[in-house]
Amino acid sequence: MRIRAPSVTPSVGSDAPIAETLEDDPLEPQIPRGSEDERHSEAPPRAEQPEAQATWVLYVGNLHPRVQKKELFKLFKPFLKNEDEGIRDIILRTSRGCGVTPIRNATRSDRCYATVQFAEYEAANEALAFYQERRPSLRGLKVVVASNPSDLPEKRAIAERTFGPRRKTRIGRAIRRLAVQKTELPVEDEDEPSLLAGPSRKSAQTKARYNPLKRA
Repeated sequence: MRIRAPSVTPSVGSDAPIAETLEDDPLEPQIPRGSEDERHSEAPPRAEQPEAQATWVLYVGNLHPRVQKKELFKLFKPFLKNEDEGIRDIILRTSRGCGVTPIRNATRSDRCYATVQFAEYEAANEALAFYQERRPSLRGLKVVVASNPSDLPEKRAIAERTFGPRRKTRIGRAIRRLAVQKTELPVEDEDEPSLLAGPSRKSAQTKARYNPLKRA
C-alpha cells in the first residue's frame, strides 16, 4: 500500500492577486507621475540674468598717494557725454609703498595707480589719445594714461628688475687694468741711444683681453 504525501500549493494570506499585493507593498511607495507637459508647467520659472555691461578700462599711473577719486573724475570729465553714467567706477591701487601710510611716514617715492572703468568707448578712446600726447599733472606729478598696465612706469621698473637682462660681469672688468708703459733703460755710453724695453701698450691690451689675470 502506497502512501502519498498531500500536495502543497502556495497561497497568499488574502484573496488579492499577487501583482496587486506587490503594488500595495509599503516598502516601495508608488510616486504618482504626471505627464511631461504637467512636469514642465510645474517647474519654477528661471530668474532672468542681467545683461553684461560693456566696460572699457584705462590705467592711470605715477599718482600721488594722496590723490582722490574726484580729481581723477575731473581729469576725464571733459570727454564724457553722460557725466552720471559715463564712468562706472574708479579704483585706486598701490604700486609702490603701503596702501595706507600715515602722513609723517610717507616718502616721495610712494606711488599709486588707478583703474578707470568707462561705459563709453568714445570717451575712453579720446581720453587715451589726448593724454598720451599731453601728459596731465596731478599734485605736481606727471601722470601716465595707458590702456595696458604694462605701460605704466612702475610696472616697467618691476619688469626690468625681474625679467631684465643680467649684468655682464667679466673678470677683466672686475680687475683694474694697468696700462703697461715702455720702460727706459739707462746706458753707460752716452753716445748710444737709450733702449726701450717692455711690450707695447697695444700688445699688452691684446694679451689682457684673452687672459686678464696675466700681465706681460
